[in-house]
Amino acid sequence: MCSFDLNNLRRINNSMGHEAGDAYIRRFAVALRAAMPEEHFVGRTGGDEFLAITHGPDADALQKLLSHVRKQLAEESRQHPDTPLSYAAGFALASDNPDSNMRDLFDLADKTCTSTKTTSSARKPPPKSGWIFNC
Repeated sequence: MCSFDLNNLRRINNSMGHEAGDAYIRRFAVALRAAMPEEHFVGRTGGDEFLAITHGPDADALQKLLSHVRKQLAEESRQHPDTPLSYAAGFALASDNPDSNMRDLFDLADKTCTSTKTTSSARKPPPKSGWIFNC
């Protein structure tokens, strides 16, 4: 399970209006869906938060996938220099958390994701959670 949390939504809403904020959310949703393989579910959980439910990848494969997503979204951002997509991401694996249900995995992924909102560089993730970064 991957969690994504958009940065700068409040700033965009306050400085450019809620229509611009809504467009920012839509741009992220479309770009994220396009960057993720078809077999993975991608959805918005509310506000500025999104998730991707994956099946099969181990931690290394998921890190590579998230690197691909980061590159794709960076490319999309080059087309919108006034409002580049900025987000934090994290993940949690069922194989690392065998007693967890989907809600637990989302909470773990979200926790690693949210912890990056206050830092601009990747840091060592907490145990049993995934690679995190802030873009």
